[in-house]
Amino acid sequence: KIQAAADGSFSLPAGTYNYVISCSGYKSVKDSFTVENQAVQIPAYTLEVQTAWDGETYTVPLKDESGAYQIGSPDELMWFGKNAEMSDAAVLTADITINEDVNAEASGLYKWKPVGTSASRYAGTFDGDGHTISGLYVAVTGSVSTAKYAGLFGYAGKGSKISNLTISDSVVSASGDYAGAVAGEAYDMENCHVTDSVTVSAQKYAGGVAGYVDGSIQTSSNEGKVTASSNYAGGVAGCVYGSGSTAMTQCYNSGAVTGANQVGGLAGSLYMGGTISDSYNTGTVTAVSGVAGGIVGLYRYGSIK
Repeated sequence: KIQAAADGSFSLPAGTYNYVISCSGYKSVKDSFTVENQAVQIPAYTLEVQTAWDGETYTVPLKDESGAYQIGSPDELMWFGKNAEMSDAAVLTADITINEDVNAEASGLYKWKPVGTSASRYAGTFDGDGHTISGLYVAVTGSVSTAKYAGLFGYAGKGSKISNLTISDSVVSASGDYAGAVAGEAYDMENCHVTDSVTVSAQKYAGGVAGYVDGSIQTSSNEGKVTASSNYAGGVAGCVYGSGSTAMTQCYNSGAVTGANQVGGLAGSLYMGGTISDSYNTGTVTAVSGVAGGIVGLYRYGSIK
């Protein structure tokens, strides 16, 4: 390892060197220089604020005293998406944009890989701390039997909690089942919001915030467009599976919801005996070939009050 001299200079053998100047929240600068028989001085740079991911840089976020990653830039979020352990906790410290224009040609967009799968479920806590993630492009493609779980999180299982987060200017889709802007499938969610510049689509279980909620979802909302080519489309959740009294509490939807069958303004299905309370829908609800409801599409078992 090469050590700096007292004056900050380095003694390097002859050759060509590449370097990167980086700082969280700013665009990195890459360049090179050649050492021959004379001193070389690297020019000073003023780093530009990073407004979106550069497509190359992954930066490890710092951790706070509790061990949670402090994510404040696109490159730190991309690192978390690529490298996070399924038990890791994280907190956003700034609004983050991945793609400047998510409606541009798909071939030119940076694709987000959802965190967590059915085989390896996210079980940590992710706190948006009131911040917004925008420019997410999630496209889980392939056969309908395998192309599942699209969202910022693919599958967040028991023990996980996602909270205090807004998703904006994003496109989330799955060729198969389970898609939501925040999670394809989630356990507990609180204060999660999706704006009207977001679209979510799947074959089954498409929801503005989550495709499927196993535990509870509280004080959350959707304004985006939700589409299921088959069953179970819901403004907030494709299916509310939780059995508790707070399965869905203080949630609302104002986005358009469309599906073939079992389409609901709040949830495509209320399935396992949970309660939907203090929640409402003002968005249009359309079932192309089956049943639809202003609150739920399939009311199998539970309470609405």
